[in-house]
Amino acid sequence: NTFCVYWIMNIVGVTTIVYFAAFLFARELEIEYARSEDLLHNILPVSIAKRIKAGELPIVDNLEGVTILFADLVGFTKAAAQMNPNILIGSFLRDVFSEFDRLVER
Repeated sequence: NTFCVYWIMNIVGVTTIVYFAAFLFARELEIEYARSEDLLHNILPVSIAKRIKAGELPIVDNLEGVTILFADLVGFTKAAAQMNPNILIGSFLRDVFSEFDRLVER
């Protein structure tokens, strides 16, 4: 009789621990999913995010007279921390993107 009580307690204990661990994992997964959704919507327009999630890749839209450039300027963060914002925007970035425009027009 004592053996049955210990056996039942063992099964109930293990089942409870497994259920609780699964519950915590599912909760953390939901939290991380919400965070990734927020990040996605902060970076991209909602319409584009929906298209990506629907599996539409690559996303290519044709708009007349519009060019979008994504650029990673090596060392920019360090340089920007040391530059006056007026010079950074009014001169440096203007010159960089004007040069990109000039190259595209070739």
